[in-house]
Amino acid sequence: MAAMVEDLATNPIAAHIVDGPQGPKGVVKAGLIRLAQLSGAAIIPVYISVDRAWVARSWDRSLIPKPFSRVLVRFGEPIDVPEQMDSEAFEALRLEVEKKMIEGHAQDDLNFGWEKPL
Repeated sequence: MAAMVEDLATNPIAAHIVDGPQGPKGVVKAGLIRLAQLSGAAIIPVYISVDRAWVARSWDRSLIPKPFSRVLVRFGEPIDVPEQMDSEAFEALRLEVEKKMIEGHAQDDLNFGWEKPL
């Protein structure tokens, strides 16, 4: 994490998969909040959906776009993370980011006709 914080000081953008490589799906890990807190970088939610895709049979049910699919990439409003927070405020912010991510993905997936959020 120290290397990522240092890198953010010179490179103003980084991507972080919020639910980690092993899930559970949609659960924002504390590392995202801590990274933003230490670096001073804002969290900018990114929502990606596709109109036609294969659905992976993995734990996260990733969408793999089919050829010639329309892909929607949408950015949410920046979320600033205070430098100082107690554990309750930290967890409340983590849950807020998690809720925004789940709702944003669900909205875009439903707009493309997926019956339920993936």
